[in-house]
Amino acid sequence: MADSHDRSNAAERRARIVGRDQELRILDDALRSARSGRGLLVLVGGEIGIGKTALVRQFLSDHSDEPPISFIGRAYELSETPSFSIWRDLLRSPDAVALAAPALDSQTDDNLARWLDRLTAWIATIAQSGPVLIHLEDIHWADPQSLELLRQLARQIVEMPILIVATYRDVDIGRGHPLYQHLPSLVRESAATHITLRRLDRSALRELITAGQPLAPADIDRLTDYVHAASQGTPLAAEELLRTLRDEGVLAPATSGGGDWRLGALDRLLIPPLIRQIVDNRIAVLGDAGRDVIEIAAVIGEDIMPAHFPLWQELSGVDDETFRQTIDRSIELYVLRDVSATGSISFYHRLGRESVYDSIGLTRRQDLHQRIGLALASAGHPDVDEVATHLYQAHDPAGAEWLVRAAEQAQRTGDWAAAAARFEDAIALTRGIPGRDAAVGWLLYRAALMWRYLDLHRALDLLDEAHSVALTMDDAALLAGTHYHRGFVRCWLRQVQAGIAEMATAIAEIERLSDDDYSRLQIVESFGSREYGEHRGALIAWLGLAGHVHDALTLADSLDPASSPAAVGSPGLSRSGIGDGYTGRAISFAMLGEPAAASEAFEAARQAYGSVGLGHQLGESYLDELLFVSLPYYADDIGRRDWLARAAADVWSRAVPSGGMPPAAITTLPLRVIEGDWQAVRETAGQINPADRLNWIVVPALATIAIHSEDRELLSRVVAEILPAGAATLPGTTHYLAGFQLLYLSALRCVLWSVAEEAPIWIDAMERWLNWSGAVSGRAELAVARTVHAFATANLPDLDRYANEAVQLASSPRQPIVLVTAHRLLARSLIHAGRVAEARIELDSSIDLARACRHRLEEAIGMIMLSELQNRGGDRTAARSTLDEAVDTFAQIGATSWSGFVSRTRGWWGIAENGGEPRHLSRRETEVLRLVAKGLTDGDIANELSVSRRTVTTHLSSIYRKLGVSARAAATRIGVERHLI
Repeated sequence: MADSHDRSNAAERRARIVGRDQELRILDDALRSARSGRGLLVLVGGEIGIGKTALVRQFLSDHSDEPPISFIGRAYELSETPSFSIWRDLLRSPDAVALAAPALDSQTDDNLARWLDRLTAWIATIAQSGPVLIHLEDIHWADPQSLELLRQLARQIVEMPILIVATYRDVDIGRGHPLYQHLPSLVRESAATHITLRRLDRSALRELITAGQPLAPADIDRLTDYVHAASQGTPLAAEELLRTLRDEGVLAPATSGGGDWRLGALDRLLIPPLIRQIVDNRIAVLGDAGRDVIEIAAVIGEDIMPAHFPLWQELSGVDDETFRQTIDRSIELYVLRDVSATGSISFYHRLGRESVYDSIGLTRRQDLHQRIGLALASAGHPDVDEVATHLYQAHDPAGAEWLVRAAEQAQRTGDWAAAAARFEDAIALTRGIPGRDAAVGWLLYRAALMWRYLDLHRALDLLDEAHSVALTMDDAALLAGTHYHRGFVRCWLRQVQAGIAEMATAIAEIERLSDDDYSRLQIVESFGSREYGEHRGALIAWLGLAGHVHDALTLADSLDPASSPAAVGSPGLSRSGIGDGYTGRAISFAMLGEPAAASEAFEAARQAYGSVGLGHQLGESYLDELLFVSLPYYADDIGRRDWLARAAADVWSRAVPSGGMPPAAITTLPLRVIEGDWQAVRETAGQINPADRLNWIVVPALATIAIHSEDRELLSRVVAEILPAGAATLPGTTHYLAGFQLLYLSALRCVLWSVAEEAPIWIDAMERWLNWSGAVSGRAELAVARTVHAFATANLPDLDRYANEAVQLASSPRQPIVLVTAHRLLARSLIHAGRVAEARIELDSSIDLARACRHRLEEAIGMIMLSELQNRGGDRTAARSTLDEAVDTFAQIGATSWSGFVSRTRGWWGIAENGGEPRHLSRRETEVLRLVAKGLTDGDIANELSVSRRTVTTHLSSIYRKLGVSARAAATRIGVERHLI
């Protein structure tokens, strides 16, 4: 009984520590073993601040309703430690004294056998009343006699209800340490369990942060990145950082109230006072000369390579012996560490280095940085980024040139965040120097080009400032460049109409530039050859994205044939311009109902992007083909659509710049909506900034979920992001595909939410957009929307007409997902006409195609109609089973909007929701319940069945619903009683 009690409640009570579920389960198992009379020693090792004591405290809290009899003994860092010190501390504790602890406190009593006999007898007596937990803390400071007594006692308890948990710092035990010598025998002789605590990963730190204060998703991401980078996953450092941020007011309750918190700027690293005290105390041991060595190391950097050792020693002004001794002693004190793989020396913890660095006076820091920077610059093959960093910190104007070189180096590797930061540092050093205004303008421009992939608003601000400089300096090249990219950025900021107009203006300016001015513009970013028309590539792409498909194709035709993919190796050609041009061409072909031509153009775009390593654009090209071609025209080609999603994710995992939500996470959203993993869509979308340039993909995904889960607030918010004027939003002013999808979904929403009278305004808007664009894609959806509205308003003639039209339009060109809906609607029309046999053929086609597309929602909707036909045919059993299957699908994916309709359907058809027997469990649900009965956790079950924890949770929810229970124990009981498992 205790075992099941431990398992069922442990997870619910763990709220204070994160990332330690596996370790807590090990301790849970050890306590269960002790309760059954099989004693055990558990050794918990880890570095300082890793959370060893917190782990044991959490473990005890988990079992507070049925606690073991507990005692704690602590060892202390003392110059002279009496024998059996940790056991003396335990026996002096109030808990031990209250239970008549033996009088073994004599400082001169060092007889091991006497200690062992009396201690064992005392513990055994106590254990007769219940299991005993002995917690020994910091045994790395324990004396040899204490460790030997622990070894002997661990052998004695193997058949007693006793659990010993001993914590120690694994980094503190070198070869000569007493614990180093005792560990092998402790593990071997007592079959001890060994737990080594590792640093927390980013997801665990995110959990820690979200548990402490309610923040907006974007702020959670910012704070998680900050804490992860600064704490390096050490729990103590993470918790102290959060405490310091709260103390400094950077993290605080919002002034508006309501329980939310706000997060201020994280532009500097705050050193927690406790961390500073720990570091200062350790460095004080080194003396003044030693502190100088450490301070200079802190200025050199977090990692000091062997090549820098001579410079380090020279600046420290100490002899060889003092230098070596200081490093060795600093390693012993965990201020520094030896990186054996590279031979370098680094600070043991980032916060340690920052604490030391922050304590150095400003003028001394700047002087050291300049001396280091100049020394490194004069060396052969200097590290450009390293030199740039030191000269920037020294505020040396000569550092601007090095910063630009460092930015270009980062740009070549695709690290746009680093490149942007370096360009902005160069601006800071150059601004205000007489005669350097033009240089500042070009640096602003270059920084903006990096920010356009990271923060669109920041990019636009920098472009506006660069544009002002261009006007002041009458720099035609800079003026054209800033015009062009302001238009590009405005398009991504959903100011599409204004952005396209500004790009068109910029192209005219580029074409009027002299050859010299155009060459200056090309140095920063290649627009390609004006002769071949490659400078128009991005405009072509945006014309396609905005729905100007015929204009896009006309302008794409102006690209010279010499710039086709076959000629991308030609000198002077802009692969980016070629790729963008073919992307616009591909999108336009797709919207005009020519998927084969669209795929060919997308492949040509990828050849262009890939030939020069433009990873971000390459990833977008895979994603664009998924959204514009694969899902609309080949949704039942699972291999193709999965390959496109994987390809985009793979490219982006290697090429995406640092900062923000990885685009790879966005890639899967459309597929997850179709396949019914809606909770994952919500979780991923919650981490994406609405201003993200790829948010146009997120919005339709969330809108679909909102409509079918009747989440009115979410739907209103996401529709406004793409259609700010609702149905009155003009085509050409926003992203066409996302906007049209929202018009279609909004029309369906009106019927599903029983406000059919509102549908015509959305249907009329769909027609306006199609007439404006001339697109073929979307006409089948328009017919579907009209059919649904006709059904809702009982307009049977229109129902028949539009249903047939929808099937025809969705069949040529073939559009599987729309065809699923069209077949089902035609079946509905045929049912009303009394042509049931024909209806069944159409419905079977719909359900089969939905399954081929893995579209769970559409399949479930079709199952409702199938249940109706089965009921009409008199097969109540089949009708109930089919309807139950649909209900299960709705519940699993979260399509709660359909629950009311299903309830009404049961009433109409006389199919009771709860018959005499519970609904049957599926094969997989039976497997899950059988593993639950064995006591496995969700994680264990997921590993056993090779599925995700979320899938296990979904199956459990379905099992609970079918069995009418709300807990694992009750589900197991019913499963056994009714022979379900």
